[in-house]
Amino acid sequence: MPKKVRVLRPEKSKSYTADELTVTLDAKALAKNVAKTVAKHHRKAIRAGQRPSGGTQRALSPEERERAGAGKRSPRRGMGQEGRFPASIDSQARGGDLRASGEVAAVPFFDDWQQREHARGVEYFEADGDVDKLVDEVIEAELKRQGFT
Repeated sequence: MPKKVRVLRPEKSKSYTADELTVTLDAKALAKNVAKTVAKHHRKAIRAGQRPSGGTQRALSPEERERAGAGKRSPRRGMGQEGRFPASIDSQARGGDLRASGEVAAVPFFDDWQQREHARGVEYFEADGDVDKLVDEVIEAELKRQGFT
């Protein structure tokens, strides 16, 4: 349930009666929508062999390319033979109507592997470039949906 917030314009004069504005905000819906959209974007980028922030992801090593050619692994970095990684990216939102946070992450099963990939300079979760633009668009659309202009 969205919360109504009264915003009063501050004024130093004791005789001044403040203008009042009521804002209705659902912060949890906003955080949930952003996290869900960013998770979907990350899954799509990894399946396409791209960095979430844009551009091409680092290529497979020669050994990995050979295994991919033999059908023993995906030709895309971040995709195992079963194609589990992108499907295992999840999002969640916590909080209430006025203050909420969202999170996008892979299931803990992939933590060690992601750490090894990070050491190689490969990133699967980023908040720059394309992701940054996407977040701005989602926030703008959600606030519009909630009645802000």
